[in-house]
Amino acid sequence: MFGRRPLQVGEAALLSTRTSLSGRELSLTVPVGGEMTADSVTAKAGGEVVWRIQATSEGNDEATLHSPGGTIAKRLVASPASRYVSATRTGKWWERLLLAPGESGFSVGAVTAVSVDYPSREIGLGGLSAHRVVWFLCISILTGKHSVRGVSWGLGDWPSRGPREGRCGPQVQDGLARRVWAPA
Repeated sequence: MFGRRPLQVGEAALLSTRTSLSGRELSLTVPVGGEMTADSVTAKAGGEVVWRIQATSEGNDEATLHSPGGTIAKRLVASPASRYVSATRTGKWWERLLLAPGESGFSVGAVTAVSVDYPSREIGLGGLSAHRVVWFLCISILTGKHSVRGVSWGLGDWPSRGPREGRCGPQVQDGLARRVWAPA
């Protein structure tokens, strides 16, 4: 969701649609702030039709996809500012809920989704720049390492020793209540 950034002026991206139609049956109208730099390409195996578009000026306009079943508008954002952009607009409610919460749905027969391949957003911290997943993994590992340290899981040296007789109950150690295995 927040892993994408808007296009910069002069930057190109691919606008693709999932459909059972061919590129000859579809047409694309690009807003004033953009231009189509290549004709449509149809990938029959993947059921996609793809156009290459380029941002010529800053703006927040809609490209319009025309199909025999109707028209679909997809928002194109070109801005130097960091803001949320929705990469996909889909007709299926569950995909919209999980993958494209910022877009409304549509019902145009053979077209199931329209998406713009916005560039990946990198997050900087202290002069280091990395993808958001890298930062998430690093923070998760550090948090997990420091939060699990010192926790007694009540297993003692299990399973190196066989089953023990005893009881499991709370015990206070270092000011923290923990459940530990205590011999009977």
